[in-house]
Amino acid sequence: MTLVGGAAAWPRAARAQQSERMRRVAILVPYPKGDLEFEVRVRAFRQELGKLGWTDGANVQFDERWTADNMELVWAEAASLVASNPDAILASGGRVIPVLMQLTRSIPIVIPVASDPLGVGWATSLARPGGNITGFAMLELSVLGKTLEILKQIAPAIVRVALIYNPDNPNTVFYRRTFQAAGPLAVEPMDIPIHGLVDIERAVASLADQQNSGILFPGDLTTSALRREIVALVARRWEGRERRESLLLRGDDLDAAKAWMATRKGGAPEITDAQRALISASEEARRRRSLR
Repeated sequence: MTLVGGAAAWPRAARAQQSERMRRVAILVPYPKGDLEFEVRVRAFRQELGKLGWTDGANVQFDERWTADNMELVWAEAASLVASNPDAILASGGRVIPVLMQLTRSIPIVIPVASDPLGVGWATSLARPGGNITGFAMLELSVLGKTLEILKQIAPAIVRVALIYNPDNPNTVFYRRTFQAAGPLAVEPMDIPIHGLVDIERAVASLADQQNSGILFPGDLTTSALRREIVALVARRWEGRERRESLLLRGDDLDAAKAWMATRKGGAPEITDAQRALISASEEARRRRSLR
């Protein structure tokens, strides 16, 4: 964080006149190389640093590692990056940050998005994180309860909602706690742990066969990496269930689906009519909610 903060504070001309050592920034991305959304994010990070005077190859070097949702590879690449002793590490993921914390307590770790850094023990406070970790908290956990409330408003007949999550993510402890407190909404909360697409397919199929059911996908590497497959899966079920409103996408799921659809224009695989209809219907439902 000193690297980024210093870059913001020093005049560019003054920096250019100084003979500085080459700085090194490690970037650990737990998504596959070629994931267009996250390649855009990494590119934006590098471009913004460039605007602050940090030019790749001139006064800073970037070391990118893409691991996909493979924890063995995450461990290997994280250990390699720490051994190279960079000036800072940019990383995210509820299962990735604990790996880096075990490997180093001195190299600054910057987290662009974190769900509950205080709850999982990554920071002692938001104002003064302490230790070698800093970054941005992206989610107020009460939003999960609000999401359930909105779902109930849209589809009042819903009697059960499933939280589909990867139990290996430490943040899910807090997702589940907030989710289980949904009693006043008169819905039955269901915990459905998953580890991959097969588990998700089984869960969605089971819920689709039960009337008045809804689904929530909290943020996680597994569901984010499989967002295209999840959208296609729910779209097929939505088509087969007379386009029930309870199966529409919401919140981060809808945003991810829209971002994915934008990257698919003119590319492969092509967007199906069912996927396009599901995203369009979800956007329309969001628009109606905003007018209430």
